[in-house]
Amino acid sequence: MATGGGVSGEHFDGSTWTHAEDCNQGNAQRASCGPQTAAMMFGSEPVTNATESYDGTNWTEVADYPQAFKGGEAVGTNTAAVVFGGYATVNSGATYFWANEAYTWDGSSFTAIPNLNTASSELGKSGASSTAAMKIGGIVPPNNQIANVEIWNGTSWTEVADIPAATNQGDGAGTSTATIFTFGKIANGTYPTTTVEWNEGQTASSFTSS
Repeated sequence: MATGGGVSGEHFDGSTWTHAEDCNQGNAQRASCGPQTAAMMFGSEPVTNATESYDGTNWTEVADYPQAFKGGEAVGTNTAAVVFGGYATVNSGATYFWANEAYTWDGSSFTAIPNLNTASSELGKSGASSTAAMKIGGIVPPNNQIANVEIWNGTSWTEVADIPAATNQGDGAGTSTATIFTFGKIANGTYPTTTVEWNEGQTASSFTSS
């Protein structure tokens, strides 16, 4: 399931894209997660606390996220997700802050969990479930990319080995123990084609070029 900066969505069947039902709000910089039949979207640009759930056919607006935000990330499904980070406002006001808050979603409501160690937005992410997620890179005040990586195990966030270069708007795929990550924008303003792998099962857990 893919969504762009408007309301349009697309399904991918392994070879072709087909139009899916439009979501309810046109926006960008969403936190999103889930498979094609159990997806979620949280927040947006411009900032909102809107949350939408997708069942493979329809988008449904559900309980609002606890704060208006954009540029955060999420891992899981529409009945069990973890949402974290972002660039937020208080009550949709004009004063922004980098968020370290994190919440779980159980299909009907949000529950606060321990905060990220580093407040950041425009994150990369990876992970397979609401109890096994990775937060990768991002932006911190005043507007700098970082290489920081944190793993959520269902109880706490733990900082692990950094990615090789500070980046924002990158993305990962896999699990919290075996991930491939593609870089977004790095500190010198370029968009590299580099990818790296994370393998926690190795003797020394680290990112390696792939």
